[in-house]
Amino acid sequence: MRRFLTPLTCVLVLTGLAGCDFKFPLTPPDRAKVDVQLIGNWNTVSTSDEAGGKDWIFSVGRVGDVDPTTRHQAPKGAMTFASISYRHPSFSPRQPSVFWPTLIGSSRYLNGCADPDLIKKGAVSGNAYVIFKYEIKGDTLTVYKQDKKSLDAMKKRLGKEYTPADLRLEMARPGVTDWKFHFRAIRIK
Repeated sequence: MRRFLTPLTCVLVLTGLAGCDFKFPLTPPDRAKVDVQLIGNWNTVSTSDEAGGKDWIFSVGRVGDVDPTTRHQAPKGAMTFASISYRHPSFSPRQPSVFWPTLIGSSRYLNGCADPDLIKKGAVSGNAYVIFKYEIKGDTLTVYKQDKKSLDAMKKRLGKEYTPADLRLEMARPGVTDWKFHFRAIRIK
C-alpha cells in the first residue's frame, strides 16, 4: 500500500501511525454526494501533534472538475484535496488525494483510500480505507480522528469479517466511537 507524504494527506490519511484502518469505506464514492461546503481553499489554524504544523493551505474540489474530459469517469461523490506547504522553500503543490463524504444521521464523515485504483475495483485485501469525522461551522472546518482505544475496540467488535453495513452501524452507535480533535482550518476568501 502506498503511503501519502503531503501535509494534508498526512493529516487526513494518517490515523495514528498505522495508516489505513478499514477494509471498506462507509459508502462507495459513486453513491456519495459531494459536500459543496467543503469546496474551496482552506488555511490550517490549529492541529493536533500528530497532524503536523500549521504551515499549509489546501484546496478542495470535485474530482470531475480536475479534467473535464474525464468527468464522466469520476465517481460522482469523489472530491480532491491538494495541499501546499508554505514553509518548504520549493512551495510546490502536492499531488491531490481523493476523498468522499458520507452522512450518517447528522454526522459527516470523510472516506479516503490509500490506492485510488481500489476505488474503481471495489476489491480490497487488507485495510485500505481511512475515515474521519468533520464539521463545518460558517468558514471553519474541524476534522476529528477516531481515538486509538475506541478504534481498537471497534475493530475487535467488528472482527475480521465485516461488511460496509456493519461498519456504518458501528460508527452510528451512540457513545461507542470517541473522536478527538485532529485539525482546524479557516476558509480563505
